[in-house]
Amino acid sequence: MTTTRVPGDPLPRRSVDRVRLALRSALGLALVLTLVALAVHLGLIHTGSDAANGSSYINLRGSTEEQQPMSVTLDHHDQIQALNVHLIGVCENGGRYSIGWSPNSPRISFRSSASGIVAHEYAQQRSAAGIVSHTVVGTTARVENGGDNAVGNLRYQTTFRYPDGRRLRCDSGYVHWAVNRTGSANGAELTGPPGSFPPVSSLAAAAPPAQLRFASIVDHTCSSTYNKNQVRQLRRRQMHEPLILQQEAGIVDHERQYIAISRLGQPPTAAGLYRAWLANMLERIRLEGLALRERAKGKTQHSEMTLAQVSFMKVRGDALGQEFGLRICTSNGPLRHTVGK
Repeated sequence: MTTTRVPGDPLPRRSVDRVRLALRSALGLALVLTLVALAVHLGLIHTGSDAANGSSYINLRGSTEEQQPMSVTLDHHDQIQALNVHLIGVCENGGRYSIGWSPNSPRISFRSSASGIVAHEYAQQRSAAGIVSHTVVGTTARVENGGDNAVGNLRYQTTFRYPDGRRLRCDSGYVHWAVNRTGSANGAELTGPPGSFPPVSSLAAAAPPAQLRFASIVDHTCSSTYNKNQVRQLRRRQMHEPLILQQEAGIVDHERQYIAISRLGQPPTAAGLYRAWLANMLERIRLEGLALRERAKGKTQHSEMTLAQVSFMKVRGDALGQEFGLRICTSNGPLRHTVGK
């Protein structure tokens, strides 16, 4: 496991519901607590993957919901042997803290459970300044289509303990990920025809059939509008539009998606749950716009804090959506079919 930091406290930045507000900060924020003395590398956990070097292994590539590249290694039985990923977490003080995780078997086991394949790891680190960190990171995973693709959720939590007794906790929340053989499971780099999406698990097992049918229609609207938005964003990049205009247009795209979903009306059952999910989406769009305006005014700290709020709202929104029965609106981007499959 490796960690990444910036001068001063960690800074919050998370991808926001498939609309990347590329709000870059050139300077660290002057927040109350500091992690300057923290070592960049946690040497307690290896970062290499011996399994990935074997010629008999299959490498799947894609990305996380935070738009970070990710790879998964399967053996010839389609069992996960290793993965490599980068996670970005938000801290209680509004800062950002990043880790790199590369578990590989047999050092870290990928075991089967009722929720799918599970792997987790724990590390402790003490810096020269006496700051002690405890990190727990893990993933659930599901290999599909005969080893053609895999999907899952990741999460890490780190607690820092300072010599004076203070504590600071950082948490990535649950981050969806998707990989496949062609490495095209990355919505931010969509260059070909839109494809299918890696669905997440529905938590509405006891929902009436009519509710699940409505959820399916909503999912289809999410995927179709998202694909169209990705094509628009690609054209903007190809035309070299100014970054600020691309960001503003990205928020408009997100609004367009919300309007298309709203026009579907109300579900036959669980309307309150569905409205809460939809209201969560609308509030995130409002905050995305606020973050961009704050950034334009030079209020970098306020902008980063607003994006941190969006990130936590996204986790809550995904939970509401899955409870209603959504499987694609809470996913993390298109996963194109392999040619000939």
